[in-house]
Amino acid sequence: MNLWNTIKGWFSAPSADECCAEPHEHVEAATTEPTMEATPVEVEETPEPEAVAAVATVEAKQPQAAANPAMIGEMFAHMCREAGVKQRYLDSTNAVTLFQEWYTGEANEEDIKAAISEFKKLNPPVNAKFQGKI
Repeated sequence: MNLWNTIKGWFSAPSADECCAEPHEHVEAATTEPTMEATPVEVEETPEPEAVAAVATVEAKQPQAAANPAMIGEMFAHMCREAGVKQRYLDSTNAVTLFQEWYTGEANEEDIKAAISEFKKLNPPVNAKFQGKI
């Protein structure tokens, strides 16, 4: 019963004991006026328009065949899922990684779609999971 009374006392209204008659330190600290301090901010420098144009021309000159393998993998996975292949089949056969390592063509859907049939012939586990889908 003592435990019950203790717990019940936590939720009852506070009594007028000596501890409650004087304001606490945390109450006094909350009533003081806040100080205004400046927060240091780092300023980012914007690149010169000529430098941006130079970077854009260098990126445009790079061949499309050297495209990001992750982008090719994403395109392959998207095409497979659109055709009805479940994500768990892509994961269990490691098909996306295998395709990224195997594929050397252009990074466009037509070339990737044309390469999928040859890829399936070279990877029997992938072919088994993709049967009738692609």
